[in-house]
Amino acid sequence: MPVRPAPRRCTTSCAGSATRGITVLLPEGVAGAKPMPKAGWTIATVDGVLKAPLMVHGVAVSSAVREVSWQGGPLADAQYDEFSLQIKVPDAAGKYYFKVSQVCEQGSVHWNEVPGAPGAVMKLKFPAPVLDVVPAAGQAHQH
Repeated sequence: MPVRPAPRRCTTSCAGSATRGITVLLPEGVAGAKPMPKAGWTIATVDGVLKAPLMVHGVAVSSAVREVSWQGGPLADAQYDEFSLQIKVPDAAGKYYFKVSQVCEQGSVHWNEVPGAPGAVMKLKFPAPVLDVVPAAGQAHQH
């Protein structure tokens, strides 16, 4: 089922410099990425080979979009915006980290830190956005 994960809400973190680009690296297990267009921004995607094929609508897929970039703006330091993707949610439960690079007019920030232990996310300066997939609840079969 395709969903839009929590969008990457971009608040500029480049010491007052405007944002000009956002790049999202998709984790293994995620496929079917479709970026949402934004007025004033161009979108580019990069396909890549998956470590293990994924089943998408009953078809084994061995390559998929691995990276999505938005370039444009500028997004001023005093503003924020959201950059969204539609994806196929992975079948396997777990945490899926979306590493993000934010390019500013002066400098860049890499939201790519992944906690090494549960609860460690609070200690990270630039945590990667995470999609937490939980097992599906059992459903009773009725006739």
